[in-house]
Amino acid sequence: MANLRALKTQMKSIKSTAKVTKALQMVAATKIKRTEMRAKQFSFYNEGINNIVNNMGDLSKFEGLALLRKSKSVKNILIVLIATSRGFTGSLNSNLTLHLNNFIKDLKGKNSNIKIEGLSLYKYGLKIFNRLGINVISHYGDLKEGVSTYELIPVFEEVEKKFVDSTYDEVYVFYPKFINTLIQKPTFERVLPVGIEKLESKTSNSNLIFEPSKEEVLNLLVKEYFQASIYNALLQTNASEFAARFVAMKNATDNAGKIIKKLGLLYNRVRQEKITKEMLDVVGGSV
Repeated sequence: MANLRALKTQMKSIKSTAKVTKALQMVAATKIKRTEMRAKQFSFYNEGINNIVNNMGDLSKFEGLALLRKSKSVKNILIVLIATSRGFTGSLNSNLTLHLNNFIKDLKGKNSNIKIEGLSLYKYGLKIFNRLGINVISHYGDLKEGVSTYELIPVFEEVEKKFVDSTYDEVYVFYPKFINTLIQKPTFERVLPVGIEKLESKTSNSNLIFEPSKEEVLNLLVKEYFQASIYNALLQTNASEFAARFVAMKNATDNAGKIIKKLGLLYNRVRQEKITKEMLDVVGGSV
């Protein structure tokens, strides 16, 4: 027979845990809306850059610009990994690890001599790289929630410098893209060299006048586009983190409720059996 005191203690412990998970769930729910809104608002900035470049006509003659330079052979790759800053996010980081590992295997399958290194943002980015045995050249783990582009300048400058001086032939950003509260999709994007095909459209406006020159304007816009791509990935990661935490904590709270209900039924049954046994003992004794 189960011990009543042990059951009562167990229910009390699970109820306390449920209160914590419920609180984390409510906090995450609030932050999902805020981070999702920031990501959507920033998307308008990216669209603005595209609209300007779309009116610049043929860009093929500008492929000599530093951030548009394509290497004849890709031998060195840098992966900028943006993972979560904290845990309690369900399988989000596990999925990131799995997809990153598959991506690396594909790259090495095409070229066994390729060198891959990483730059990580947030705590779990470094953990994932270490788990996969990827050399990390830099780690930015002290970034806070709601980080601005100004605070990311060291990241932008380091990545750009190492690409411009040909330390790396390509730079990818890997992050969990926010689809909705239930779905966060591990996503790879090549941010350097910036692909002209991403910026260029078939239509152009030849009446536009660019000052000081089209090349200088394009050089600035390409740099902005590269930085915006990384910042957008960070905003998507923030939204994905809170969405994953909301779902994980909701599941934990719901499961705790089910366990408490089962233990309550068991507690009542054991208590009733104990009372019945005591009554039978009393009746038996009086006889």
